[in-house]
Amino acid sequence: MASLVEFCLMVYLLAHLIQVRRMLPGHEAAISESPFYGIMCTRFGRLLILFTFLIPLGVCTFVLVGVFPSLKAEWTGPHGVVGWVARWLLVIFLAITDTLLILQVRRTVALLDSRAKNAPASVEGQVT
Repeated sequence: MASLVEFCLMVYLLAHLIQVRRMLPGHEAAISESPFYGIMCTRFGRLLILFTFLIPLGVCTFVLVGVFPSLKAEWTGPHGVVGWVARWLLVIFLAITDTLLILQVRRTVALLDSRAKNAPASVEGQVT
């Protein structure tokens, strides 16, 4: 069940990233200053976000493929729910969602970077 909850959270985060990317034009400063998106503007932050997406995928895959089959005998519900097809489908859906999350983050960061490069130079220090 934890893997299913993880999948639902990843889908929610993907929907959130898509929504933020759509409203990015005109709100670049506010989005780049937010704690979640601001961290993506640094190399360390991008690496942290990448591991934040990859580690849960690895843990869910390990649990579904390595740990859960030994506990299958204790399952009291329908066996189709815990069968190898259902487990592998969940692993595939988790991998697809994780890949889409990483691509969405890369697109959002690229859009933020391109907007920052195209922004006019700062006028600090100029005397009027």
